[in-house]
Amino acid sequence: MSLPALPALPALLALIIAGPGLLALGLWTLRSRSWYNGIPAAEMLIDGIGGATPPPRTATDRHFARFHAWMSIIFGAFFSLCLLAAIISLLSE
Repeated sequence: MSLPALPALPALLALIIAGPGLLALGLWTLRSRSWYNGIPAAEMLIDGIGGATPPPRTATDRHFARFHAWMSIIFGAFFSLCLLAAIISLLSE
């Protein structure tokens, strides 16, 4: 078994980060119910720099956050399967 070819390394690293990372983010978001009243970290940072308080969550915010969590799970599962296929193909060479 040898190291993967150099052009395959960036794609493999991207799959390592994107697959399990998105899957974990989506599962954590749904499990902790942070989609319901949680404020995204980027929004808190921007509001903190500007000295403003974040606005209250509306129903549209909650629907979009729940949609985002489910899309993170779907894409995370897809990229994890792609990572698995890439690892299997690299090991079988």
